[in-house]
Amino acid sequence: MKLVRISMQFLTRHLIPIFFIFYCFTSSNAQENYSIYIIDYCDSSNSSLNCELQGINGIIPFDSIQNAYIIENGQYVFTAILNRGKYFTLYNQELYTSNFSSNSDTIAFGKIYICSEKDDITKVGFCCCDQLCNGYCVDYYKNGTKRIEGNFVEGVPRGKIIYYKPNGTINFIEKYSKSGKLKKTIKK
Repeated sequence: MKLVRISMQFLTRHLIPIFFIFYCFTSSNAQENYSIYIIDYCDSSNSSLNCELQGINGIIPFDSIQNAYIIENGQYVFTAILNRGKYFTLYNQELYTSNFSSNSDTIAFGKIYICSEKDDITKVGFCCCDQLCNGYCVDYYKNGTKRIEGNFVEGVPRGKIIYYKPNGTINFIEKYSKSGKLKKTIKK
C-alpha cells in the first residue's frame, strides 16, 4: 500500500508536470504552412508583391517564396499588395485555419483591376497593367471568356462596366455617370 502511495505522489508531483510541459512545448511549435501562388497576367518587369496575414496576435509576414508559417489556429485576414509601376492594387481575403497542415491558394491578378496611385491613395480608378485604362478595354479569363469590359477615360469608368463569370455569363453590371460616379449596380 505504501509503495502505491509513493508512486501516486511521484506521478502527480513529477511526471504529470513533465508531461504537461512537454505537451505545451510540442503544441506551441506546431506550424501550418500557408503558401500563395500568384498569376499575374501583365508581363510587367516592374511589378512586386507584398503579402501578410493579420491575426489576433499580430502580423505574420510571408517569406521571399510566398510562404507564411501560422502557429495558432483561427481566423486571419490575408492581404496582398501588388505594385505595378506608379500604381498598386490591394487584395484581401479572410482565412480560417483549424488543422495544422499545409494549405495553399492561388491569386490571379487580371489585366484590368481597380488601382490607386502610390503617391495619392485617394485617386482610385481602373488600371490596365501599369497604366490607367483608356478607351474600350477588355480582359479575359484563362479559358478565353471575357472577365471585364467597358469604356474608360484616364482610369475613370464611363457608361457600363460589365463583369463576367468564368463560364461567360454576366455576373453583374455597373453603370457610371460621365464624371465616373457609380450610379447603379445590376446583379444578374
